[in-house]
Amino acid sequence: MTRQQHLWTVLLILGLTDTLLSSSSTSSSWLDSVLGQSRQGVFTADFEGENNTLLEVGDGDNIILDCRVFLKQEKTISWLRHTGMTSVSPGVPDLLTVGNTTYSGDTRIKSSFSYPNNWRLQIADVQKKDSGLYICQISTHPPMGLHTSIRVKDAIIEMLGEESDPSS
Repeated sequence: MTRQQHLWTVLLILGLTDTLLSSSSTSSSWLDSVLGQSRQGVFTADFEGENNTLLEVGDGDNIILDCRVFLKQEKTISWLRHTGMTSVSPGVPDLLTVGNTTYSGDTRIKSSFSYPNNWRLQIADVQKKDSGLYICQISTHPPMGLHTSIRVKDAIIEMLGEESDPSS
């Protein structure tokens, strides 16, 4: 290749680079043209489950809340709880878990991971005070949350035994 051909090649490359840079800043990128403007769930972490679910459980039950996340990559998964009474102050959620580490002082609450993509929150011996909004959160910007409302129903007590005759 001659020196003149090298010069034309460099100029051509610089011209194309300049054209590509200027066109990407003024119009949508090639990826947006292929995928559309919303790439939610395509290249970012997202949830597999339904959002805003309600779970009714009985007092004393054991529950497991699932949080299935695909394309987690380097993101962190946390569980938070919003109840009427929080340990910090009203309106501030309690941080229950980050990854597989449990930050709650309540020994009934544990986190676990189920391969390949399920970050679980386990609550043993559910009590009325456990009613509230539980959020599985992905550390994206802004954070994404999978909301599950827990409603704890009162325990039903049934007395078994012989009925006594009040007239005797």
